[in-house]
Amino acid sequence: MTLTRFLFPMILIACVHAWGEEKQVPLACNLKAFTPEERVAWRNLIDEVKQAESPAGELANGHVFKIDPSRISITRVAEWIDLERKCCPFLNFQLSLDGANGAMTLALTGGHGVKEFISEDFQPWFKAH
Repeated sequence: MTLTRFLFPMILIACVHAWGEEKQVPLACNLKAFTPEERVAWRNLIDEVKQAESPAGELANGHVFKIDPSRISITRVAEWIDLERKCCPFLNFQLSLDGANGAMTLALTGGHGVKEFISEDFQPWFKAH
């Protein structure tokens, strides 16, 4: 599978809320959305993303993180997004890539209460590495 074929669905997923009527998805995680294999992959990917990220700021409806491309590839971040959205469909993901230096930025946003959820559930992401 080419990178374009893999990332194109991720970009659509991240942007779909901007094209259609945005519906408030319940603020509830569904860990049963994973197969046993997906759960293992999800946990491994969380660790990889967490080791490569650093907080970059707050948004009105979420948080932004810098992702160190020397520590994780855009493909691995996209794999994590694909799994994370299964259990947390209330999260919106926006992954940006600077073509010149490969720097990545990941914005996690959503509707009412999502910023607070991110602040609590992603708390280890806010600590220095």
